[in-house]
Amino acid sequence: VGIVIPTLLTYEGSVIALDVKGELFDLTSRARKARGDSVFKLAPLDPERRTNCYNPLLDILAMPSERQFTEARRLAANLIATKGQSAEGFINGARDLFVAGILACIERGTPTIGAVYDLFAQPGEKYSLFARLAQETQNKEAQRIFDEMASNDTKILTSYTSVLGDGGLNLWADPLIKAATSRSDFSIYDLRRRRTCIYLCVSPNDLEVVAPLMRLLFQQVVSILQRSLPGKDEKHEVLFLL
Repeated sequence: VGIVIPTLLTYEGSVIALDVKGELFDLTSRARKARGDSVFKLAPLDPERRTNCYNPLLDILAMPSERQFTEARRLAANLIATKGQSAEGFINGARDLFVAGILACIERGTPTIGAVYDLFAQPGEKYSLFARLAQETQNKEAQRIFDEMASNDTKILTSYTSVLGDGGLNLWADPLIKAATSRSDFSIYDLRRRRTCIYLCVSPNDLEVVAPLMRLLFQQVVSILQRSLPGKDEKHEVLFLL
């Protein structure tokens, strides 16, 4: 804190700061705003929902349709993590299933991870669900994945969906997380264009719980910033304070 607070008060570029006690926001946000920053507080588990929002899927939605599959795969690799050796044999299939869910929800006009969770949480046999989704979707890649999933027996499907949920998707069972990722109040693309300060406010007890979302945000920021060299209107550097 002895270094972080002075840095937040003096740094001239954009900042993304992990704020596990909330004190960084309390002590520096007004000063950053007074200096012209756009200031955002992402506190997804705030019980009173005093949080800005971030929807990771909007970046994929903005892509040309032929690019969406690749970007959805990148997001799936960043979000869905293995937990133990027993999951390693199913992780690729679980990620494929998540990709198909993203593409299906974009097609349905509900481009949020919460919608993907709800899509797969429907009651009934999973093979019937995936067979129906394969019939409904017009996206060829999603159709292929759903068809392949529907051809598996119940035990295998249970393994895929369990690895998907345990790997990160089950976080979106929480209505607070769903709400905090239902839209975006800031754009990662603006971080180099205008001074922006994003405080990620999570209590120490909740860090492990929201780790999938935090991991996704940081990796998506890095991915977007690395896509191209800064343009003439992108003069600000971006600092991560972790």
